[in-house]
Amino acid sequence: MSAKTVAAAALAAATAIVPAAAAAAEMPPTHRAMAHPPGEPPVHPYRDMGVRIQPHLPARQVGEVWAGFTYGWDCWTTGDPVEISHGRYNNVWLIVYGYQNVRGYVPAAGLSGDKYGNWVDGSHIQDFPCRG
Repeated sequence: MSAKTVAAAALAAATAIVPAAAAAAEMPPTHRAMAHPPGEPPVHPYRDMGVRIQPHLPARQVGEVWAGFTYGWDCWTTGDPVEISHGRYNNVWLIVYGYQNVRGYVPAAGLSGDKYGNWVDGSHIQDFPCRG
């Protein structure tokens, strides 16, 4: 299997939407979020993605975020790398509040903006790493 095929499969797995089957309460206690300041701009997915209980591709999905909507977030951490494009990878994942306020991880590679999902409106996501 070519590296391009493997990378495409990894991105598809990271962003696949599967019916939500569990509460986000299963998130490991080592990834407690540090809340960002009130009024911080939300994140903007450019594609539909699954919200996962850990920042890893095989982690169980607990919800989803949809392109064209905005979502609140808590912090960022590193996890499985996800291909952005043409062999460029990003291992940054954000804890977001997805559809119906399900809390979990999404890869920043699926968010509009820079490496962290920062938007041009003054976001500073990189200043808020998750504290364990």
